[in-house]
Amino acid sequence: MRSSFFVKTYILAQVLIYLPALIFAQADKNDWLWKEIGVKPDFQKLVPKKNIIIAVVDDAFDLTNPFLKSYYYQNLREIPGNNLDDDNNGKIDDSVGWDFSDNDNNVNPPPHAIQRFSHGTKVAGILAQTLQKLCQTATSFQILPIKTSSDIRQSNYITDGYEGIKYALEQKADIIIACWSGGKFDVTQEAILKKAQAQGVVVVASAGNFYADTPVMPAAFPWAIAVAGIDKNRRKELVSNYGVFIDIVAPADSIATCYPYETDFNHYLSATSAATPVVGGIVASFMAAYPDLQAADFDRLLKNTAQPVDAYNPLYYGKLGAGLVNVYALNNYILTKQSSSRFVQSKAYLPLWQPATKEAIFHVSPLGRFPSYKLLLSQPLPLKNTFAVSTFQNQQRKDTTLTAQQLSQPYVFTADSFQVHFLTRPFKGKNAFLYYEAQPIDSSALYCRDKVLVGGEEGYIEDGSGPENYANRCSCKWLIEVPKDKVIDINFEAFDTEAQFDQVYIFADDGTNYPILAIFSGPKIPPVITSWYNRVLVWFVTNNSNTHKGWRLHYKAVDIK
Repeated sequence: MRSSFFVKTYILAQVLIYLPALIFAQADKNDWLWKEIGVKPDFQKLVPKKNIIIAVVDDAFDLTNPFLKSYYYQNLREIPGNNLDDDNNGKIDDSVGWDFSDNDNNVNPPPHAIQRFSHGTKVAGILAQTLQKLCQTATSFQILPIKTSSDIRQSNYITDGYEGIKYALEQKADIIIACWSGGKFDVTQEAILKKAQAQGVVVVASAGNFYADTPVMPAAFPWAIAVAGIDKNRRKELVSNYGVFIDIVAPADSIATCYPYETDFNHYLSATSAATPVVGGIVASFMAAYPDLQAADFDRLLKNTAQPVDAYNPLYYGKLGAGLVNVYALNNYILTKQSSSRFVQSKAYLPLWQPATKEAIFHVSPLGRFPSYKLLLSQPLPLKNTFAVSTFQNQQRKDTTLTAQQLSQPYVFTADSFQVHFLTRPFKGKNAFLYYEAQPIDSSALYCRDKVLVGGEEGYIEDGSGPENYANRCSCKWLIEVPKDKVIDINFEAFDTEAQFDQVYIFADDGTNYPILAIFSGPKIPPVITSWYNRVLVWFVTNNSNTHKGWRLHYKAVDIK
């Protein structure tokens, strides 16, 4: 009888251990996600060799969720439920996280507003799935839930995020995931992020969902890994921010995940908040599996193994980081310690130490069009070291010799592509790298700039993008002028813009201070209009969100009726 009891107890214990994996296996609706990030069916799962604490700073967390429950961090310095501050940190019973907005130890979503406070649970769910997909066992990971949105607020905006980051540092977190952005940022918040850098804590932050080429904190902090989102077609997720501050992208298109007080995976999360925990889970998995890796290594590892997505996003060349995170390439790079001699990413690190050769020549030829590049050494080197840089532009080659002193500051040059040649023997440190970064074209001036003067009695004007979609943030003007005794008929032959937001204005004369003859927007061909005078100004203005095919018009001088 007693033997039977122990057998049943053992079986129950095993079920509890593997319950999250069983739930995940039955409900994995994210197979496409794993394939996209390079986790193939034959992927050999990583073996964690050290414990990792991952702090998630968000709105709220369902501590009862059966899939997540075993992951939540336990503060062993605190005795749960004794109503005492056992670890003397000013917080009573913070055994499983802390609510900074309500100043208590309850990080659960308030029952009266579950939907509005579901974000943190969803983020944690994607994080935990990533850990399970990449690692043989998930027992080496703890998710520290930090609630930073008050139960009494009418929105779930993150109001105390930086206090949450500060607490994560006090709890010795290895990684901090921040799926929020914006708000107040000053020297106090900057000091908190600098402390994370000093402690070697990896901050993985979302780029923001403002449709904009706008750096936002904490993602734009140099130490943080800024994550943008792409959809299932590898195009920029509609709302995702973009820009030179982006480091990496990950899938962000309807990721199945957990939901407060439910046990299935019938809820989804999109945008940069979905992409960020994927990257955070990858960093955590490799940090646990390869204990010798340092926090500063991960920016390089992610960028050097990323798969560029520029071909899918011609309007965002160089503004979606190094590309799509790739687990297979990342693992292979760590295991072999061998770098390719050709780089197609818009930003990456050229290793100055190659064990298999006496010298190294690296060819850099990213996809897309870039007006210039930036080079910068990752660490100071003896001034005697030199680098031979060959640039190629319009099929012309130019050779330049640069010193370590010159490269201790950003060195900017113009090229279509370039190569770097240096002897590796003088470089004894294996952590010496030459960082390069393509400087992207301003998309607002990609297809048009300034005011274009258009003469002649008949002609065509189009938005300038050809078969591509026009760009965001355009402000393009064409002044059509015909003989003084004529007026102008304007006939649109093609028209497709974002309705109500991307608009073509037609002014009665040569400036925007004159009366507006017409404003056109949307997918329909506008009617023919006739000017009042012999001049009209056509002004095309676009916002930061959707882009479409654009437009084409035919103008013709006609007699005054």
